[in-house]
Amino acid sequence: MVAGFELALVLRAKGGSNFLVHSRGINAQTANEATREAASVLTRFAESGGHADTDESGDNAPSFTFGNLAVDCGRLRVVYRLVGGVLLMGVVRAGACVLRLLRLLDAVTRLLVAAARTVDVTPDKLARRYPEVYVALAVLVEAGGGDAGHALAAAEAELAALAPDAKSKGVQSVAAKGRAMLSGSSFRSRTGGTSATQPGPAADAPAAGVRKLSAASEELGRGAAGGKARAATPDELRAVEAGRALVLRETYRGAFVGDQLTRAGTCGEVLPSGEMGRAAAEAAFRLAGPPGGPPGAKLAAAAVRAAVLAPLRARRAQSGGGGGAPGIFIASFEHADSAQAAFLQYRLPAVACTPPLLLRLSARRAARAVLLEARLAAAPGLPGALEGLVLDLEAPAALGDPSKITPRASWAPAQRRLRWHLLDLPPGGTAVARAVFTHGGTIPAPAAATAARGAGASLSFSGPPGGGTLSGVALESGDVGDEAGGGGTLAASVGMFGGRVAAQPAQG
Repeated sequence: MVAGFELALVLRAKGGSNFLVHSRGINAQTANEATREAASVLTRFAESGGHADTDESGDNAPSFTFGNLAVDCGRLRVVYRLVGGVLLMGVVRAGACVLRLLRLLDAVTRLLVAAARTVDVTPDKLARRYPEVYVALAVLVEAGGGDAGHALAAAEAELAALAPDAKSKGVQSVAAKGRAMLSGSSFRSRTGGTSATQPGPAADAPAAGVRKLSAASEELGRGAAGGKARAATPDELRAVEAGRALVLRETYRGAFVGDQLTRAGTCGEVLPSGEMGRAAAEAAFRLAGPPGGPPGAKLAAAAVRAAVLAPLRARRAQSGGGGGAPGIFIASFEHADSAQAAFLQYRLPAVACTPPLLLRLSARRAARAVLLEARLAAAPGLPGALEGLVLDLEAPAALGDPSKITPRASWAPAQRRLRWHLLDLPPGGTAVARAVFTHGGTIPAPAAATAARGAGASLSFSGPPGGGTLSGVALESGDVGDEAGGGGTLAASVGMFGGRVAAQPAQG
């Protein structure tokens, strides 16, 4: 699982039943039964004024708004939070790290408030945006938390791309092609001769059909910055004119079980560059899909046409006749309250990009030890070496502490985490990290094997500076006078990529 462990997220009406179950590794029926058991415990305590002794253990009454309960005879744990009239419940195995789940529940809580557009969250208010909430939950689970506004924007972009009335036939077939690609992707097949798409010139038709973020996403995107922005400096104005005011960043997410790629996707964002502050300045920009050739080029171009434009921070340019200038947008740095404030976002399906980096985690058991091995391989066609490689390996408590680590890594006992800072990985390069956990035969072989399968690894990385995007989508920007009707030419802007992949051992 991308979150690093098996889990299920459940939304339950207060005093009612479950109305949304998002399961990753835990059977949906098991999750339903676990949350019903937890809800019955809370109800029993509530009906007796908090004095009921449900299991003859003498335990104190649980909190009715936030807490956790062991269910299913101690095999599962339910962490719950009351959000308005909805119980948000996370179901994990008994040995999972509850702190990581709490971070995810915090992000989901913000998502529910944003989706309902009020702190008074109710099932009826969420039902109006059920598809967006469900897809946004998947985005947050992939990241193990994150920004609720970004998750909602990504969900709206994905649903817009899959809508039956979408203009592009390529968009309508994203889901089917994505499933076909993932079903045939393995660690071995994807590393043999496959190259990442190289960024090309912005020769495609300009992006069109941009959709606005929801009101909730807009409020989250505005931030707390207030007051009037300062005047732009001469250096900032020169950066705008030269096309250096904006950058395009694509973030890849992938998940592996054994040597199989099970989930993948890419999110692109147009962001202010490091040369720009919160100043009273604007820049014109446009996106163009890849020039053609690679299998995912048409899908990438279609996804760009279904991009999400952030209100307040960006708008469509006006042509001489007062209408929208085709494919040209205006970014306002006055409302860009941080370097992470995206002006435009788009989401690409798995088939639009070759995985830049593959990760396989394996567990080998001996009589008195367990070997966990993480192997990674960079795609051979990347524009340069992958940088900033940070590999985290989380080991179940049953395995004990590591006795041998190769190469050297830091060990955090409280988090049960090994962390490697690896050397840059050139295109086609590989690397291996190993850790031996010696239990001395103190746990039975079947238990050791089960515990080893509960290990998880995650790897974050960045592409070469200025190496372009994974999909080949290009950004051009310049002074606002260069927009349609101004007669100027937009300059090529910097494209970059990074990402994070997660892995679990094969469960066979």
